[in-house]
Amino acid sequence: VLELRYRLDDVAAENLLSDYWGDVMPVQRAAPKVRFLYQVEMPKGRPLYSNASEIPGVSHSTESLGDGRTLYTWRANTVAQVLAEPSMPGWAEVASTLHVSTYRSWDDVGRYYWGLIRDQLTPTDEVKAAVRQVLRNVNPKDEAAIVRAVYDFVVTHTRYVALEFGIHGFKPYRVDRVLARRFGDCKDKASLIHSMLQVAGVDSRIVLLRMRDLGSLSGTPASLAAFNHAIVYVPGQDLWLDGTAEFHGAMELPGSDRLANVLVVEPKGESRFMTIPAVSAQSNLSTLSVDVKLASDGTASISGSQSVVGQNAPRFRSAYRAEEGRASTFERGWARNFPGVSVSSVKVSDTTDLSAPVSLSFELTVPRLARTEGTSLRVHPFGAKRGYVQSLAPLSERRHDLVLSMPWTERTTWRFELPAGSRIQALPKPVSLQTPYGQLTMSFREQGGQLVAESELSIAVARVKAEEYAAFRAFLTQVDQAFDRRIELVPGAQQASTKAGGPAASVQR
Repeated sequence: VLELRYRLDDVAAENLLSDYWGDVMPVQRAAPKVRFLYQVEMPKGRPLYSNASEIPGVSHSTESLGDGRTLYTWRANTVAQVLAEPSMPGWAEVASTLHVSTYRSWDDVGRYYWGLIRDQLTPTDEVKAAVRQVLRNVNPKDEAAIVRAVYDFVVTHTRYVALEFGIHGFKPYRVDRVLARRFGDCKDKASLIHSMLQVAGVDSRIVLLRMRDLGSLSGTPASLAAFNHAIVYVPGQDLWLDGTAEFHGAMELPGSDRLANVLVVEPKGESRFMTIPAVSAQSNLSTLSVDVKLASDGTASISGSQSVVGQNAPRFRSAYRAEEGRASTFERGWARNFPGVSVSSVKVSDTTDLSAPVSLSFELTVPRLARTEGTSLRVHPFGAKRGYVQSLAPLSERRHDLVLSMPWTERTTWRFELPAGSRIQALPKPVSLQTPYGQLTMSFREQGGQLVAESELSIAVARVKAEEYAAFRAFLTQVDQAFDRRIELVPGAQQASTKAGGPAASVQR
């Protein structure tokens, strides 16, 4: 039996955050608890608010102490453990969590925070000069271009370094100091973006954010303790900007910020507690086009191109940043599905241009793209089978919701130049799967002596409810089965009878 008891005493001449205090404390964790007791001693005239009424099994009481102070107590007995699962929501959503604060409303939080930071945001002559330099080649009437230029400057010319001593755990440093030092933490970078946009005549807001992996809160009570990050919101563009996202463009808010709780701080009051919306699957689009010259022994010479837009683009910019390592990086990626692959050429677009999609062109050789079976060849029309069940939904069942990184779409086209004297035994039937969780279309045709296979797969959700997990996993199983089909190439002249027969395989849910 282990009994753990601890006490925190904040002792100072004055409170760093004026008369505010708040905390977020998990009641449940991965281990069961026999007893949970949480007590806060406060001045009598400073009431505490909490979400205790929302937590089953937690009782709340107050006691007046003899020295004019009040003792607030929250307690629970026999607290069950939370059984963790991979890719589950943050702990605040799956475990009972106590949230206490001296603030009654989110507008109170916003007013206080704006009063704390507003003097730090005042643009100096140095900041104004930097804005003029950054926007020297930008159309002053193009607000979107101005926002991109300012964002790109802060992301690429200031490093993320957190010096969060004392009040600077909450209060940013002055923007002129951030600019001069060329480093800062999230709120420093957000403040510099905001100040530079102000100089450029673009309206923006400082935003406090609770990162998605911590789990969403109900919104009761209101406090600064809810947040661990800061970004910027541009109302005119409906755009969220994270100055710490090194390889992300202005339109590519990191997935950890999407679907996160935020407080949009309004200088004139009425600050808003809300959730950043998700993006559509089409916003995160990857397009792959491959031309294959297949030999009779199953080896293949491949050339192709790839374009990546949205939240996957930063990963490519990071991976291909160093020119000298691009071929080996590309080769490692393809070797997962094609052992023995040899890359002869990889060309990548400018990875420093955060506003542009990432595009690649490549040439490579695969020793065993097709498998020989006697006199015939068997080949995956999309190069290799997939494993979406294993990568996205490996558990057979779930207690908690499944959290995915983001919605996305992948379009692929594979064109095969067949070995001399070979013909297609039969084309697979086309596929059309339509579900609430995603879609798959797949088609095959013979064109000019080539086999052409096209597919488009979309994962349309960022979260799957536990009760819907079985249906989502069934959809992924069908996707894997569709990609696992092979086409047989046999000796003989090309036949007109190789057209795909029958209607498309269709699932409607």
